[in-house]
Amino acid sequence: MPHLWTGSRGPKNKLPLWKIFHYTLHILYTGEHWKMLPIENGPDGKPEIHYCRIWMKWKKWVEHGSIAALFYQSVRLLKERGHLDLSVLHGDGSNSISVKGGDLKGYCGHKHQKGNKIVSLQDNCGNVLAPMTIVTVNQSDMLQLPDSLSDLKTTCERSNLTIPKGTPLNLDPRFDSRKNRKAIWNAGLKPNIKENPRNRKKPKRGRKRFFDKELYA
Repeated sequence: MPHLWTGSRGPKNKLPLWKIFHYTLHILYTGEHWKMLPIENGPDGKPEIHYCRIWMKWKKWVEHGSIAALFYQSVRLLKERGHLDLSVLHGDGSNSISVKGGDLKGYCGHKHQKGNKIVSLQDNCGNVLAPMTIVTVNQSDMLQLPDSLSDLKTTCERSNLTIPKGTPLNLDPRFDSRKNRKAIWNAGLKPNIKENPRNRKKPKRGRKRFFDKELYA
């Protein structure tokens, strides 16, 4: 695991890094509490590691950018193996419910949920390219799109990825705003956003905006 930070001081890990990383993947996939982590027993019949030490190692990896480096390397591998489809990009927000509390939590009165949300961008195969924009669940998706576009730019730089200029970006009406359309054009992409009438009784004045129904569907 060349991307995982090991530190320069203190005792060496008794367990290999890949095994500690697999424990953290189990937590991320199942959503269990850290204290419920099924830890294997060592030769002495006792748990080979305490769950607090695994959490501390995970925290260090996040702080030192190891997890981000793993993500960028995964995108690079997808590109090298021809698994990316950059003909169309898609964006959307996804809520993560946090009932017990957490570091980043808000309340959404529309959906009656507590937690946070991730505004991510994906390729046409569903591979996530920009997952780093995380906010409280009560914040609007429309306001987070510029940060997601900035995350996409960082992914392209770190993963040596080139997105063709003029690639359509599919977004739902929640992202419809003049500022977002301009930011998408400035990023070298083409906004394919269904216009949000916002209780407008007459058609909006000005040039008709690009929208491909088949591509959006």
